[in-house]
Amino acid sequence: LGFASATSGDGRIVVGGGWYGTSPPEDCSLFSAFRWEESTGYVLLGSLSGRNSRADGVSADGHVIVGYEEAVTGPVPMNGAKWVDGRKEIIRGPLGPVGFAKAVNRDGSLIAGTACTPDLPNQPPNAFAWTAAGGVQCYPVEGPRWVRWVRGFNYNTYIYAVSDDGRVMAGAIHFDIAAGEEESVAWFDGEPVFLRDYLRSRGYPDAFEGHPNTGRITGISGDGRTIVGHNGGPFGAINRYGFIVILPELSRR
Repeated sequence: LGFASATSGDGRIVVGGGWYGTSPPEDCSLFSAFRWEESTGYVLLGSLSGRNSRADGVSADGHVIVGYEEAVTGPVPMNGAKWVDGRKEIIRGPLGPVGFAKAVNRDGSLIAGTACTPDLPNQPPNAFAWTAAGGVQCYPVEGPRWVRWVRGFNYNTYIYAVSDDGRVMAGAIHFDIAAGEEESVAWFDGEPVFLRDYLRSRGYPDAFEGHPNTGRITGISGDGRTIVGHNGGPFGAINRYGFIVILPELSRR
């Protein structure tokens, strides 16, 4: 009654989330983030709020786990969290806790996810990236011109993956996940670009031809050169297609 979501670089540490309880009939009354390795077994990470939590990523060195816990109060229902060597901390943005923490780099010095701030009037939804040096920064994205039915800011923005140095981050904006309506976004040195635009402007005019949407980017190699993801096919979410893109090396800053 649970799942594993990520491993450390050497595969020794596994993190995820699972249902548990203390006694019948509440054997599945709570959901908790967990950490597993052979020497300790399955260890619940819990939450500061006493509510449900989940782990979605772990740094390659195994020291930093990222995920969320349910909020007790506030405008964001889920609070982004990190566990550093087992010690939990809520990640706070400019207006309070951020939303889901989804990605972490090799040494845990960069964490990223969604909902840098609650939805604000006349402001596009934003993702976030936290760094040990600079704290939380918001990354808003305007809806793409080819999504005909976008009205205002009726979508969410996610960062799902980051390179080790943080120069490449990637994810998606979500309109209707059940219908496969998502658009892949990559950030290069903090600047967002839609994957469809990126490919077509670099000599691939047929990129995602026949696919209503480009889906989401779910992973990046440590060097930032390889990105992978999946998107809905011609019939939407019922037939997902995986994709891989090899990026040119970024110019030196």
